[in-house]
Amino acid sequence: MEHVELAAAEMKQASGVPALLAAALAVHNQIHDRAARIRVRLALHAGEICHDEHGVTGTALNLAFRLLAAEPLEQALAGSPGVLAMIASPWFYDEVIRHDPASAPAAYRPVHIIVKRTRSAAWIRRWDAR
Repeated sequence: MEHVELAAAEMKQASGVPALLAAALAVHNQIHDRAARIRVRLALHAGEICHDEHGVTGTALNLAFRLLAAEPLEQALAGSPGVLAMIASPWFYDEVIRHDPASAPAAYRPVHIIVKRTRSAAWIRRWDAR
């Protein structure tokens, strides 16, 4: 699993990434047989992380993985003909998505997640095939 570190100024530029990713996945899936098709769950969050001899750790990273494992996100992708479902933490939605019209904040729906000991609000958006 990879994580991407973005500076505050880069976050606004990131609004175009989901559409590009969904388009690339759609192309991949069109030219490959069913066994090689890819569908993606993507978590959007930001926070501090720590590097140590075992890798990367931190509460922000833990929340990102809890968001990825959330049942509402799994259900959103399972119930979609599309290739991409995204879940944003409350912080990411409020500080980044909500203020950027290019991020289409109205396309996100609020959900509540419970994963292990984590209980949180979150925002989900599906990139359905059009």
